[in-house]
Parts: sequence; structure tokens; C-alpha cells
Amino acid sequence: MCNKCIYDPTINRRNKRKVSIRQEIDNEWLLAINGLFSLLFGLILLRRPITGIEVLVLITSFYLRMAGTMQIVLGFKVRGWSSVLSEREAVANA
Repeated sequence: MCNKCIYDPTINRRNKRKVSIRQEIDNEWLLAINGLFSLLFGLILLRRPITGIEVLVLITSFYLRMAGTMQIVLGFKVRGWSSVLSEREAVANA
């Protein structure tokens, strides 16, 4: 980290936001499952590079359906956080 960054007050605010968002996540396992699906998808493609187009399309569609579903669920969870976080920031700054 550079010396200029150490004395930059905006760095501390950004880190506090990251910590507060981290504390707000209840179901972190959804993020972990999304990562595991990504890894599994990559390993399957690396292990069998000469797969047919049909198999590749099936794997891709399954992966995209699962990832999309998890992102929609996480999107609904994050939807109400802006008001909660702004209220907490206002209380912290007061």
C-alpha cells in the first residue's frame, strides 16, 4: 500500500462500508455456492475439452440458470439495504 493511501481519509470510509455490508449478509452460503458452481463449471470444461456442442450447451444453460437464480435471490436480499445503511451512516456521523 502506498504512503499516500495510508493518510487518505476516504480509504477508511470505504473499508467501513465493506465491513458494514459484510455484517448485513445473512446467507453468505449463496455466494459460496455460486463460486462453487463457477469452479465446477470450469473444471468440467478443462477436463473434457472435446465435448460435443450439445453437452456444452446443456452445461452452460444449467450453470446460467443456477447462477441467475442465486443472483435474483441475493438481489432481493440487497434491495432494502440502501435505506438501512444510509440510516446507520447518518447515526454514525451524528
